[in-house]
Amino acid sequence: MEFRIMGPLDVRDGGRDRTPTTPKHRDLLAMFLLNAGRPLTVERLRRLLWPREGGDRSDSLVRGYVGQLRQLLGKDVITTVSGSYVLAIGAHQLDVDRFRLLVDRGSYEEALSLWRGPALDDLDPDGERWEETRRLREELEELRLLALERRVQADLDAGRHRELLAELKRLTNQHPLWQRFRGQYMLALYRSGRRVDALAAYAVLRDQLDGGHAIEPDPELQLLYHRMLHDDVSLHVSAGPPVLLPPDIANFTGRADLLDRVVGGHVVVHGQAGAGHSGPGGHPPRPGPESITPRHQ
Repeated sequence: MEFRIMGPLDVRDGGRDRTPTTPKHRDLLAMFLLNAGRPLTVERLRRLLWPREGGDRSDSLVRGYVGQLRQLLGKDVITTVSGSYVLAIGAHQLDVDRFRLLVDRGSYEEALSLWRGPALDDLDPDGERWEETRRLREELEELRLLALERRVQADLDAGRHRELLAELKRLTNQHPLWQRFRGQYMLALYRSGRRVDALAAYAVLRDQLDGGHAIEPDPELQLLYHRMLHDDVSLHVSAGPPVLLPPDIANFTGRADLLDRVVGGHVVVHGQAGAGHSGPGGHPPRPGPESITPRHQ
């Protein structure tokens, strides 16, 4: 049986939907899932089920709801230990536990595929009903952004900067002060031939941070900005520093004045020299200083 709380409450038993439909059964299951593996007393459950009434309900009513939930899910799912109730499920059965494990393992794409929204957003839309919901949401949001950040970085490293532009623009709009996304967006713009836009994206963040508080962007982002400002050629491709080739101008397509510069007897070429004359992401190199490729390799 699979329990999902990232997003609306959902219970699946193979292809069968086992999600409770009665409001108090749903609330009760949510409490058990938020406290999976931890014992809950009748008193604690009573206060969680009726938080605004100070738990002014009978113990027998709570036990009745627990008994009904057991009938829906199976008697072994909720066990009794020393007078308390425990939701007895494995880590692989709860989406939150799988999400944490996948992020820890670095399986970011798979982890993000589990995300359906804030925890229990159908039962506690504002996150103010239960303290457990609010804490879990804060933790999961941090993990989600971390997973997004690292998955985006992997895509950048693979040369998929153009494909990332729309997603990174959305992420910077949603999280304007998350500087890692801003830096990734700047780099994707820069590698897509949009250097002016990349510098403008930094200026927007700088103005947002200043806002009367005189706060500067992080040193890492400042360094990235200055490297772009001075057109650091090593930023043009994700594979590393620029390629150095002998300055035999006759072997290069394009005009000699398009070559970047000569350093130590070598021509500094923007981009990567590789088989098939392909540029970042497998696209043909564009003429000009961003990618000048030898005719013969």
